[in-house]
Amino acid sequence: MKPKEYFKKNKTVVTDEERIRIDIMGIFLGARLKLGISQSEFAKQLKTKQPAIAQWENGTRLPTILSLCRLAKLQNKKLIISFK
Repeated sequence: MKPKEYFKKNKTVVTDEERIRIDIMGIFLGARLKLGISQSEFAKQLKTKQPAIAQWENGTRLPTILSLCRLAKLQNKKLIISFK
C-alpha cells in the first residue's frame, strides 16, 4: 500500500511536513521503479550514494534541491518550486 493510501484509509491526520516527506518518498521510489533500476544504480545517476536513496525512499531524510534538480533532469522534466 502506498503511503498516501495508508493515511487516507486510516484517516490519519498528517502535518504539512509529513505530507512533503510522503510526496518525496513516492516521487523517488516511483521514479526508480519506473526506470527499473536498483538504489545503487539510481544513486550513481543522481551523483549520490545508495544510503541517501534509501533514506529518501523511506522518509527519514529529505533530498537537497540539487538532488531534486538532478532527478528532474534524469526524467526530462523541469523542477518548479512555488509558494502559494
